[in-house]
Amino acid sequence: MVFMKKIPVIIFAALFTLSACNTPKNTSATTTAGADAGNMELSGAWELDFVPNPSGTFEELYSGKKPNISFNEKEGTYSGHSSCNSFRGKLEKDKDAISFKGDMMMTKMACMGDGEKIFLENLKKINHYSISKDGNELTFIQGDIVLMHFHKMAQ
Repeated sequence: MVFMKKIPVIIFAALFTLSACNTPKNTSATTTAGADAGNMELSGAWELDFVPNPSGTFEELYSGKKPNISFNEKEGTYSGHSSCNSFRGKLEKDKDAISFKGDMMMTKMACMGDGEKIFLENLKKINHYSISKDGNELTFIQGDIVLMHFHKMAQ
């Protein structure tokens, strides 16, 4: 009987994960040296490689799967994985300003450690971003404080 109650959750998680696979595979990097982040290519998949962790190292926080986020600027959406749960939402961006404070759909699996909590708390604080001149590094910033750093994932 307990298993029967979990079937809707399993089906939702499977459909949510499969819908995230419907992102374009060909993204062209339209980066220009000296251009502001609003003109850089945000679309594509990015893997987290830095987030402040007052209780230890990044490697201790994400010893398994690292969080990632993908953007589809044409559709105005983002999706990703918090290291534990999948998430998706509507992209709110204007030039280099970005916000993740709107509604976000998310799976609800129980997570070990503080990795997901720290990732999501920092994501909600972000108010702008920058992309490196080569288009391979993404930095999420609150005011003038770097809260997260990502590198572009191979397509």
